[in-house]
Amino acid sequence: MKTTSAYILLICALFVALFTACDKDAHENEYPLTEGQGALIIGLEELSGTTVDDLTLYLFGSDGTTALRKSYDDPRTLASEYIPVDAGSYTLAVVANAGNDILPQETTVADLTEWLKSHADNYPGLLTASAQLEVGAGDIGRLHLVLKDGTSGINLATVTLRLALPDKTMPDYSSGIHFVAVLWTACSQISS
Repeated sequence: MKTTSAYILLICALFVALFTACDKDAHENEYPLTEGQGALIIGLEELSGTTVDDLTLYLFGSDGTTALRKSYDDPRTLASEYIPVDAGSYTLAVVANAGNDILPQETTVADLTEWLKSHADNYPGLLTASAQLEVGAGDIGRLHLVLKDGTSGINLATVTLRLALPDKTMPDYSSGIHFVAVLWTACSQISS
């Protein structure tokens, strides 16, 4: 009887220990972000069989200028870290096997693309990748980029159109358009 009580007590203690929950998330504060920031985790895939010796990451802001330039000697380092950035729209470009020291420090998307095209023949193992992305405040985005031979990985849109629709409380401008049409008609009749 005593052994049965001891077993029951032991089983109860195991159940209590097993079903006791921790009051903190295991990953809480794993990626600390300040107010208004998001982060990127970037994975790369290389399909051509070329070894990646070095790579440089460019992050361009919505105005096209360099928001971040970071160089890596080992591509696994990039895949194992997260990159905190301010919330916003970005263009990401990754250049591999061009030598981290030779690439321009401060540049624009267009200038980097032109530089790469003009110097691609000097780097037979050149690999590139690009993406356009939106980073939200508090969001951690995961990207998977495929490195392509030469400059073929740089596929960027040349035009971005952002429209802000008028608020319902804004005045109706149709009366102004009607006024312009009446004025145009009056001017046309005077000149005839």
